[in-house]
Amino acid sequence: MYPFFSSSRLKKSLESRGGAILKSKGQNFLIDPNAVRLIASGVFSLLPDSFSVPMQKDAKSAVIDQDLEAEAQEKGPGLGAKKLHGSARGIETLEFLEIGPGTGALSFAIWDGLQELAMQHSDMAIRWVGLELDPVLCSILSEETIPAWNSGLEEISERGDQDWRTLASKTWKKKNLELTLHRTDARNWIEHRKHSDPMESCLRIICGNLPYYISTELLLQSMDLRPDGCAFLVQKEYALRILETRKSSSISVFVRNQMKPEKGASIAKGCFLPPPSVESTVLIMRKIAMQCHPELLEQVLRKSFSGKRKTMRNSWKNSMANSEVLELWNEVASTIGLDPGRRAEDLQPDEFFALANALENAGVSRETHRENDKR
Repeated sequence: MYPFFSSSRLKKSLESRGGAILKSKGQNFLIDPNAVRLIASGVFSLLPDSFSVPMQKDAKSAVIDQDLEAEAQEKGPGLGAKKLHGSARGIETLEFLEIGPGTGALSFAIWDGLQELAMQHSDMAIRWVGLELDPVLCSILSEETIPAWNSGLEEISERGDQDWRTLASKTWKKKNLELTLHRTDARNWIEHRKHSDPMESCLRIICGNLPYYISTELLLQSMDLRPDGCAFLVQKEYALRILETRKSSSISVFVRNQMKPEKGASIAKGCFLPPPSVESTVLIMRKIAMQCHPELLEQVLRKSFSGKRKTMRNSWKNSMANSEVLELWNEVASTIGLDPGRRAEDLQPDEFFALANALENAGVSRETHRENDKR
């Protein structure tokens, strides 16, 4: 059983290592088992149908589903989670990458599911990779949480230094299941990882309880890895901004170029220690075919949303140094039937994708966009 649903035990474990809860670092620890089950259920819903998802819905999640159906009728598409259709055939590796596991509340539930999947798919490599920056939390994970989960794991890391202030990583293995914990800033790790060759036969899911002050940075970096799915616990207002379909925002459009966002379970403030100031929501994102080049789309969105409530024509004019480039933008917009006199928030994502593709077809490179930005 996960050892830290008790807030007193969690505090004691932190204090014994000279640690404390750092709200300045966005540390809010999950201490409610029902909330953890709901989050884990959202994570495992990203697996193809051919996998037997080990997380079963409880009575509370059924209530959540009813709430989602009602909300979906109000807000339109983008709400409610359905599993991806697909097959496990051809998948050699299943990887769950968790950002900021903390003391391992969600990790514990994920390990349970992965162990079951490892037994079902003995010819498949099943692995969990945790990215945790805090050495105190790394120590708790490796010395208390992992042993509490399964004493049958074999540590295959090099023996020697066990001090997480200097130790970089540890790996445990049991047959075809592997757990690896890295002491690292997730942003740096992902930046390095995205330049490595993608594994065609790997199904990758990224999850985590994201600190609110770097949610966007981590979400966008995670998308750079082109995962098959993501499930992030974020502030409810932030999730709804991405899910919004009536008005566009730069983040919602950028996400929809590569992923289909859906609303998962809502998690109350009281499920955390310390309680955050706002409610949280599981944001589920499923991989789709890319509609246009993300770097070019980023430039289009940056320029189009640069002026609050201004028309795109005025926003473009104020953000471009070269009048010839500005003229080309207006011409390209005209050829696809896009009126630059509209505000960016009134456009649908598909219209931004069409503009990015038309600009690329017109020979405007991503480098040209950057060179002609007004400094």
